[in-house]
Amino acid sequence: MNPARAQRNAFWYAIALYLQIANALDKVCKYTTPHFVEECHFMICKYYDVLIEALVSEFGNPDKVCGEFLSLCP
Repeated sequence: MNPARAQRNAFWYAIALYLQIANALDKVCKYTTPHFVEECHFMICKYYDVLIEALVSEFGNPDKVCGEFLSLCP
């Protein structure tokens, strides 16, 4: 595989992992009290980027975030 194609594949793989993390964070809201679910979804959506960057920064890579921290990732 040529380097440009490998780089594109790595980019799309990272994007897919970030989307999995975002979806897992959104699922966290179902564990809150019923009256807080809507607000939880709003806060998660508003701060997706910050939350994902903080998790990836803490755990080192998106795979580790999904596998070790957020057991909600597929």
